[in-house]
Amino acid sequence: MRYASFFERLVETEIPHPEVLSVYYTVPLDPAEFDGVLPRVEHLVRQAAADSGSRITLADLRDTLAATRDWLGRGVAMFVAGANGLFERLKLPAPVDDTAMVGTRPYVRPLIAIGHRCPRYGIAVVDEAHAWIWPDDEPAEITAVTDEALRKPNYAGWYGLSEYGVRSRAEGLRIRHYRRAAAEIRRFMRREGLDLLVLCGHDYEIPVFMEELPVDMRSKVSGVVAVDPRTLNPANMKPRTDPVIARRIAEYDENLAAAVVSDAATEKNAVTGLARCLAAVNARAVGTLLLDDGIRIRGAVCRGCGNLLEAGERACPDCDADVRAVPDVLEEAAVAVLRSRGKVVPLPSGLLDGGPVAARLRMPIAVFAH
Repeated sequence: MRYASFFERLVETEIPHPEVLSVYYTVPLDPAEFDGVLPRVEHLVRQAAADSGSRITLADLRDTLAATRDWLGRGVAMFVAGANGLFERLKLPAPVDDTAMVGTRPYVRPLIAIGHRCPRYGIAVVDEAHAWIWPDDEPAEITAVTDEALRKPNYAGWYGLSEYGVRSRAEGLRIRHYRRAAAEIRRFMRREGLDLLVLCGHDYEIPVFMEELPVDMRSKVSGVVAVDPRTLNPANMKPRTDPVIARRIAEYDENLAAAVVSDAATEKNAVTGLARCLAAVNARAVGTLLLDDGIRIRGAVCRGCGNLLEAGERACPDCDADVRAVPDVLEEAAVAVLRSRGKVVPLPSGLLDGGPVAARLRMPIAVFAH
């Protein structure tokens, strides 16, 4: 995902007392509206501090907020904890809902969601003699491949024999170029750690080029955008390629949710519902956790063994230790799964048959249930 090392550091951060402030907001597209951001964020922080019993204020953040004035239309994430020197600010690739939370560690669900919806991906533009490849978020970082220009195939000669020779050579050069471009795209994707690719070019060229892509690369191609490479402007490509990635992610979400819900119905290494999913998380049995991204659920965390519990529990049923209330137990579940090297997938509302959470398990249900 984007910001992988930064994100991993946040997930592992935790302090004994609820003094970590997490703030998300979006900078307006209109600079004249920015003056309204500070009062809005201050209100969120005051409310979050009151809910947690913390004395955190925004006094030390005003200058930092002002420094994001030029991030027009972009989301911002900030994490502050004076007790351990945590102070992080991040420009996000897309807008984000206003959120402020105070807890013992950074609140990362919005970051998980935007990382899932807006992954880094590769853009490749290919024609018969050239290829240009770059990451979606760095259009200036272009890797170029240029091969011998193809001779026009309308050259005539003795009884057409020369023309046939030119055409044969032209075809050979084209295939050689496609193979070289495919190899460079593969190296680029591995070097950048990218799993998704959008191919761009003439409609009649891309299918031929696809045949030269290694099999393992074809599954990474999320779609095709028709462009004339001669009029290419890398800075203007992202608005055309982002919808291709969005469709790929939407299809993935729908298929994954349907498969997990179906498996859960037959108890095939999957569960749905808050109680069963929390039990699976507590047993370190979750391989993939699916969350309805529009739902927060209050809950509790055991101060002794760390088990996650539904709201209303006064003591841990396993170790009888006291519990502390948390404003979003799905956040706690997400972090627990990530710390155990599992995967968290935030989903649009409604894909889990009305439920807030589902899980694909690392082991049969009978194993963790006992």
